[in-house]
Amino acid sequence: MSVVKGVNAKESIDKAVAYIGGLKNLVKKGDWVIIKPDLVAEYLPYSGVTTKPEIVEVLTRLSQEAGARRITVAESAGVGSNTRVAFKNAGIDKVAQNLGVELLDLEDDQHIPVKVPNYIANEQLSISKSLLECNFLISIGVLKTHMDAGMTGSIKNIFAAITNKAKRRRHDIDILEEKLVDIVSTRKPDLNIEDGIIGQEGIASGGVGWKKPVNMNLVVVGRDPVAVDATSARIMGYDPCRISHLAWAAERRLGTYKDNEIEIIGERLEDVSRRFVRPYEEMTVDRTKLRIVAENACSGCWTKAMRVAWRDTDERMIENINIYIGPDAFPPVGQKNLILGDCLKGYSDRGTFVPGCPVKRGKVQDAYWKLKLS
Repeated sequence: MSVVKGVNAKESIDKAVAYIGGLKNLVKKGDWVIIKPDLVAEYLPYSGVTTKPEIVEVLTRLSQEAGARRITVAESAGVGSNTRVAFKNAGIDKVAQNLGVELLDLEDDQHIPVKVPNYIANEQLSISKSLLECNFLISIGVLKTHMDAGMTGSIKNIFAAITNKAKRRRHDIDILEEKLVDIVSTRKPDLNIEDGIIGQEGIASGGVGWKKPVNMNLVVVGRDPVAVDATSARIMGYDPCRISHLAWAAERRLGTYKDNEIEIIGERLEDVSRRFVRPYEEMTVDRTKLRIVAENACSGCWTKAMRVAWRDTDERMIENINIYIGPDAFPPVGQKNLILGDCLKGYSDRGTFVPGCPVKRGKVQDAYWKLKLS
């Protein structure tokens, strides 16, 4: 896999793909190639929210040069967003028109029931027929933190394979990260790209907002979706084994997150990395009576705490609430503590304890409100 830094997005993606052997060695003559950008909402291309049109343009051209018979740029924007408007605002409709390729709103596609091998959450999922039938699938995530999945990457980007109705259902209950692994188990991308030209830190998506763009001028490219996302996680300062869906995907042999098993061509990670502000860190700056202490915590737990606390817009608390998550957290005695996860079971007598690995959002919510109103 490759990591390339540069201010010119076209040159960077061209070089990054060349470093791994080029698309001519991956795409066969006559293939149907689907390029799946991240257009979660109707944002402009340099907001740090969506995939840059230059990256889609280069990948389309490279696919054409490799002999693809059909190229489709496919997306289903986030729930509540219009995919056609998202294509237009991101500048990708012009790329498709100029290069003579088709756009597809995956919400309009037929979805086929598929049994999930080694499933976590659902034995069967209805997956986009086009994504299943294409010969070569390219997933382009954007380098972002995410309040419900820890981070956005190539794997999170394939969430669009299911319908908006199913997306809404998966976000509302406890199994978003589990669902991501189930989806990628049914259709693993053939080429995985992280658009880090401009990313987002802080609360960054999850249906809430994008307010903290980060100029990184990076692209990450590779065949292994777990390795690409793990490398992107390290660039943002995460330990990838603490991003639950990456750990679960690796357990199912969908790829590796171990740095000693990932060969990188191009930039050294220590030269291009920057710690991104975590979603819960941004939230607690604004909410002075709430404190989230996440020490070596997995995303499976801190995302639940984040979402429960975010939905509470009532700041009228008699006392501060402290939420402790992760094996290295140390809840003190004598405070209003919410203690989450089996790794903190030894401190269960120091506050309101919610067991689980990961915890369930509903149980966290019940415990949070009980503690707040006590």
